[in-house]
Amino acid sequence: MMATREGAIHVRLTSALLSLALFACAPVVAEAQGVRILGRSLGDSAAFTVQWPASGFQAKFSGPTFSARIEDGGDTAYEIDVDGAVRVLDLEKGVKTYTLFQGGGGDHVITVTRRTGTNSGPTQFSSFKADGKIAPTPAPARRLMAIGDSVTTGYGVGGADQKCGFSYPTEIATDTYAVLAARSFGADLQVQAIDGFGLVKNWDGSPVTMRQASWRTMPWQDGRVTPAAWQPQAIVVNLGTNDFSAGVDAGSFTSAYAAFLKELRDAYPGAAIFAASGPMLNGSQLDTMRSTTRAAVKARNDAGDKRVEYLDFSLANGGRIYGCDWHPGRDTQKGMALALNSAITRVLGWNSPPAGGAASGRPQ
Repeated sequence: MMATREGAIHVRLTSALLSLALFACAPVVAEAQGVRILGRSLGDSAAFTVQWPASGFQAKFSGPTFSARIEDGGDTAYEIDVDGAVRVLDLEKGVKTYTLFQGGGGDHVITVTRRTGTNSGPTQFSSFKADGKIAPTPAPARRLMAIGDSVTTGYGVGGADQKCGFSYPTEIATDTYAVLAARSFGADLQVQAIDGFGLVKNWDGSPVTMRQASWRTMPWQDGRVTPAAWQPQAIVVNLGTNDFSAGVDAGSFTSAYAAFLKELRDAYPGAAIFAASGPMLNGSQLDTMRSTTRAAVKARNDAGDKRVEYLDFSLANGGRIYGCDWHPGRDTQKGMALALNSAITRVLGWNSPPAGGAASGRPQ
């Protein structure tokens, strides 16, 4: 999502993706080589590849070291969390073995989460090594899905204010509302979000929108997921800013949104679905985004689907309101997480993390 409050548009579409031919293989189950894969992936028992924001892996291991063989294009960063101690790892171009932990002995839990959005290209993990046993963490019972644009990828959230432009270091998916909400609930998370993409119309006019891309295993490949393999109990959709920035017709947006909500319902029959608006646009564009999103929700409610609700995301009242290019700053993202948390708690009864099972994020 690239609209700014001054009407300027900035987009950073990838120009140097790694060749996906290097990584193409069959979809894998969410466990490989003793780790539990977070988010959607491609691979086999010898290697797996991730590219969506907030994807990665989690594992239990014993001993003072943990390493992984990783291939990347050199623009991607990951958050490395071992037993709650967090650091950032900036990957280098090519294949390299990285020491992800070096410290005390005993048993540990490591969570490796992609901070960067899809445009930096895919990352392949091909081997893991520890001094002792490596085992996948148990999958949590709670599952959350987020579908969106650059608000959901974390574009600019690490910037000091709205005056900075795009950079990979300031795109921090792990500081977004979706990741914060998932961690607060101890829930697994899948994020399908791409900078500049809309539901009907992308900022740059490219033909594949999030309506199509959200069903893909990998963002730039046609391979489609099998929804039955991972069923979320809650889904949040935050789309429309790029559509209205690019001049979409309101009626077309409403009908397409209602149809997309039905597609989600058909694929995920048990999920509570939250259709969100905000917080980047303002004035008439924001009013139209809100009214059309509400209309799409009403269309589904009138069709008998009462588990679809409207959710409003607003700017923070103070603190880090904005990140780069007028995107939500850290405090706005925190406020969005609280709004989502409240809605999920009201509808599903979730509150603090349940006992047992580590979430897809920092250990609780």
